[in-house]
Order: sequence, then structure tokens, then C-alpha cells
Amino acid sequence: MSTVHAPISIRLAVTALLVAACFVWPACSKDAPDYSTADKAESAGKAREKTAPGTMTLQFFYGNECPHCNKIKPEVESLGESCPGLEVKKYEVWHNTANQDLLSGMLEGKKRVDAPGKSSTAQGVPTTIVGDEYYVGSDMIVIRNMVVRALKKARAGSGT
Repeated sequence: MSTVHAPISIRLAVTALLVAACFVWPACSKDAPDYSTADKAESAGKAREKTAPGTMTLQFFYGNECPHCNKIKPEVESLGESCPGLEVKKYEVWHNTANQDLLSGMLEGKKRVDAPGKSSTAQGVPTTIVGDEYYVGSDMIVIRNMVVRALKKARAGSGT
């Protein structure tokens, strides 16, 4: 039995639409005020601090030698530039036990998000935490959707 896949042109079009959504969605609008004031050089111990009203922090946990992490790391970093109000923090966990402990502690009470049509209990990297959700995997569509939901929720809660 063979697997049927959508033509690449359809997959590229869907991906392009979802990527573009970050730029036109009100939560990521260029017109939205940028409340980001946190210092990018904060220590891992400050990762749990509250952000300014209407902002959100994306925490990206990765391994230096992880091919999946290295594949999406530039895209994750660019989210901080393309979505006003989003701060991206990165934590290497394969060689840093403090960051491993931080990741373990931060997952408590968070809702796991899976890619559409997939259900997994896998743990590891890359792991992305945004708001009250986390995702283990390298599907940028899932990560962008988490960002949009979190920023929309943060802005609604701050009245901006």
C-alpha cells in the first residue's frame, strides 16, 4: 500500500499561507506596539519572570548537535524579529544541566501541543514553550500557531 501525499505545490502554498499569517494576524502585526523590554542576556534563572503586558516569551530548548534543532533554530530566532511583543530565549540542554533542570520545571502545568494528525509522548529536543503550551518537535507551523495564540491571549489580557 502506498502513501498518498499532496503535491509539493499545495504543501508549499499552505506553508506560505501559514507563515504569512504571522505577518497579517493582529497578534503579530507590524502596527502592534512593541512592549518588549527584557534584556536578551538574562540568566536562565529569570526565565520564569513575568513579561510586560501584551508580550510573550518563547523559550526554545535545543541540543547543539541536534539536526532537528539546527534546522529550525534560525526560523525560531526570526520569530522574535517578525512578531512585535515576542521575545525569544534559547537554552542549550545537552551540555548544560542547569538548563535541563529549567526545562523539566517549566513543563509542569503546561499543555502539550502535537502536530496535526500526530500524537506523541516523546520527550527531548527541540522543545518550544510559549505561554501555557509546549511542543516537542520541529514543525514550524505548530510553533507559529502557538505564538499567534499566545500573543493574542496576552494582548487580550492586557487590553492592548
